[in-house]
Amino acid sequence: GAAAAVGAAVQAFAVHGARVLIDNADVYGERAEGGAETLLGRVLRTDGALVGRVLVATKAGIRPGRYDGSARHLTTACEASLRRLGVDSIDLFQLHRVDLFTPVAETAATLSALRDAGKIREVGVSNATPAQLDDLERHLPFPIAAVQAEYSLLDHRPLFDGTLDWCA
Repeated sequence: GAAAAVGAAVQAFAVHGARVLIDNADVYGERAEGGAETLLGRVLRTDGALVGRVLVATKAGIRPGRYDGSARHLTTACEASLRRLGVDSIDLFQLHRVDLFTPVAETAATLSALRDAGKIREVGVSNATPAQLDDLERHLPFPIAAVQAEYSLLDHRPLFDGTLDWCA
């Protein structure tokens, strides 16, 4: 089943006690919102030994038809992700997309509050420009821990737009 598959993948990729990052998002899954998180939560509950070997990462900030970095949405999404994943704290909570209609100070304050409450350990950002990363980090009392850039054979922008330089 799923637990055996995840266990085998962790065994194959974990090197000398390193943790394996399993990327997730509240919008991933075919059948329902949070379907992929629900499945991972079941796997983690089935095999408790995986919890210490897996770095649980998830994203929030996309709602049907729009991006949403508001305090209300990020807080609600984080709490729902915690329930689905069955964990007390998310290792890496990432803003899935930057919401241009929510003040960056509000998004940053919410991420800080979630971290201060122990609901998340680190903050990351997915699909952001270097200017957006700079702006968000100026409003955070801690550094952004991870940047997930879109990069593929068809999309080389991170090589030339400063994204990879920002991460260095």
